[in-house]
Amino acid sequence: MSQSGSKFNQQASFNEGEENLKSRKRRETKREINEAVEQAQRYIIHGRYQDANRLVYDTIQRATKEGGFAEQSIELLPAFFAMATANICIGGSRLKKAENFLVSAFWNLLKSTSDESEKRSEDEVDKQDIDRFYAGLHKTFGRFFLAQNTPEAYANAVEHMTKGIYMECNEHGPESYRMCSSYYYMGELFKKENELQKAKAFFSKII
Repeated sequence: MSQSGSKFNQQASFNEGEENLKSRKRRETKREINEAVEQAQRYIIHGRYQDANRLVYDTIQRATKEGGFAEQSIELLPAFFAMATANICIGGSRLKKAENFLVSAFWNLLKSTSDESEKRSEDEVDKQDIDRFYAGLHKTFGRFFLAQNTPEAYANAVEHMTKGIYMECNEHGPESYRMCSSYYYMGELFKKENELQKAKAFFSKII
């Protein structure tokens, strides 16, 4: 083999090893983020909203600083949803932070799924993931508008919650236990609007 051929093979081997290392780093970082999101969800259930927000925020900071993901990576969306939910639960002035996380998630998702963005080879997501992200986005936006607790915001809450529930039903089926939280918040929304029969229908679905 010629010297130039040997150098070419060495370079190809180096590039392949570098790509494998980068891919492994992304998988490890994705697993760390998912674990943080799951723990944050447990914190939220127990009312530890500040702990949930801090845990996910710190995890994202490490992930982007260490080069596992860029700030615009679509795979960070579950973390954005978790931080938005934590701030929605805190309420008050923190609703603005929740809105910022949701807007960031929306633009990341829109940019990653636009016709111009065909370069998603590094993002280990498929169509099912995309649909799940859109469902999560609508559901969390619905909770955000519900938390504003004004009649003007309820119309937006109904629109987003309806879209989120429709997409979740397509994935899990309307009778799945995974639908319980969405049915609960839709029931709460109709209760606030004094449409008690509709509220009762959604609460009955949970039972």
